[in-house]
Amino acid sequence: MFHHIIENSVSIIEIILAKTNLYRKYYEHIYSQFYNTSNCIEESLSNRYLYGWADVCHIDRNFLYNQLLKQGQGYSNFNLYSGDKFLGGIRILMSQIIYACPNPTLYLPIEQIVDISTNPIEYYKLHNIPVWIHHGAKHVY
Repeated sequence: MFHHIIENSVSIIEIILAKTNLYRKYYEHIYSQFYNTSNCIEESLSNRYLYGWADVCHIDRNFLYNQLLKQGQGYSNFNLYSGDKFLGGIRILMSQIIYACPNPTLYLPIEQIVDISTNPIEYYKLHNIPVWIHHGAKHVY
């Protein structure tokens, strides 16, 4: 769910900035390079998002917390993004995506376009159009 929200937000930014392939460049230059390390904040933020909505999704919070801690560094660092740090993490992530840089020198306050406040169950009801991002076109038949 979190990845879907981020990818939709990036699509909005691409339209606003009239730039294409922002997520693809980020994926190739940052996500793929730092996958499963402590520098892969997208997965940490995704797990933090899931943990934050655990009760709504009927997931035992204590069980989930322990399971998330057992994952690799890029995933288990979710607890570094509690409270206000979550929005700060999204700001960093969105800046990484826009600039295709792991440590951008400028963090734009664009995390507001990322809809993390809507209940995930309601989000699916409101936005039921999936977005698939691939390196090349995939046949759908």
